Amino acid sequence: MTSLMQLVESGQIEKTGAKPKLPVKIDGINEENLYVYRIPLDLLFYNDKNGRIATGMQRLAMTMDPVSDRIDPSYNDQIAELIEADNKAALKQTQASIKKNGQKLFGYVLDDGRIIDGNRRFTALRNLQKETGKTYYYEAVILPFTFDAQTDRIKIKKLEIAIQMGIEERQSYNPVDLALDVYNTTSGENKMMSIEDYASDANMKIKEAKQILDAAIYMRKFLEFIGADQNNFSIIKDSKTYSLFVEMARKLESGKIFGDDLDSEVEKNETIRTYFALILYEIKVGATSNQSTLAYKMRDYVKKIVDSDKNEDFNDDMSDHVDDIEDTLNDQTINNLTDLSNAMKEVNDQFDQVGEKFDRQLRESNKQETAEALVSDVSDAVSLLKELEQNGGLKTNLTYSQFDRDQIQKLQYSMRDLAILAKKLFEKYGEELDES
Repeated sequence: MTSLMQLVESGQIEKTGAKPKLPVKIDGINEENLYVYRIPLDLLFYNDKNGRIATGMQRLAMTMDPVSDRIDPSYNDQIAELIEADNKAALKQTQASIKKNGQKLFGYVLDDGRIIDGNRRFTALRNLQKETGKTYYYEAVILPFTFDAQTDRIKIKKLEIAIQMGIEERQSYNPVDLALDVYNTTSGENKMMSIEDYASDANMKIKEAKQILDAAIYMRKFLEFIGADQNNFSIIKDSKTYSLFVEMARKLESGKIFGDDLDSEVEKNETIRTYFALILYEIKVGATSNQSTLAYKMRDYVKKIVDSDKNEDFNDDMSDHVDDIEDTLNDQTINNLTDLSNAMKEVNDQFDQVGEKFDRQLRESNKQETAEALVSDVSDAVSLLKELEQNGGLKTNLTYSQFDRDQIQKLQYSMRDLAILAKKLFEKYGEELDES
């Protein structure tokens, strides 16, 4: 590929006069020797390893090598469509701003033309050049790194995180894109840094970063469960189920529900599979369009079923349906949400059973919760009466001198009504016990 610095040395790329200030200290970069250059657009290309792009590439099952427009514009064209689809309004705003005032924020690129920061600005400039026929340039720092060297990749990633997530003006990552990026950077096959380092560079609390990583791990398990590529997070993104995996990881990894013994581990794994089947059911019936309602429903599942003595029986009741769903989905080719939706039609009956049993168990749990609440309320009333009896009919520091005659008589009549009602209810509960 074309070396940008060689073109600088030959006078084909010129400096703008601007001097950058890096947002993070990186070994091998001396800020005194860094400049912003005006680079022809056809020498540049999107970074296929960028966290914001990787998810979209999975959706399109893209296998193209990243190259500049000068070699083959089809790669950049497809990535540009992803960027526009991700946030059309933001791209339109950036494009209008550049058209009126020029490029105000410089980007970062590697010597081979790979863009490390500034995808939307580059997209806007390409669009303007196509629309107007005028020549536009991308103003960027040229970093003295190569993407082929693992040590350089770590430095590049460190800078990318610091720019895109660690500064106040950053555009927030889509949470699914961020989860994939966190996983690939800290736990993937080509791990580049620890989760603690990632959190530090991204100006993020370590606890938050670990929760995102846990959610990503559960998303990968889910994708494996349905027979999809474990990195195909676009299915999660398009189905709008990210929050369910965050809640899932937060609860199941808290250590409060499952222990470390073998039996607990088995029950936890069975629960994960049941949870996945319930997520699929909610996708199938279209419930993911109402995020708040869905979140409450799944929290109820964890609270009233998973974290109860009913969980093991519920998993057993669901196991055959879960197995059938998994086997059927794994027999299909699933690359996107449409594929998944079509595959789920093959097991409609199983999903009907899953939904019916889930709703029934929640109803029964709600009934139990209501019964326990009634018992608790009555017990509280008995405790109050015991306190009154022990204190001669009064609470705390009250004395009878503080009551008038009418108030004392009202108390007397209330106690009489309580005695009559308590006798009737005692007999009613006795009848229920006899019938049961």
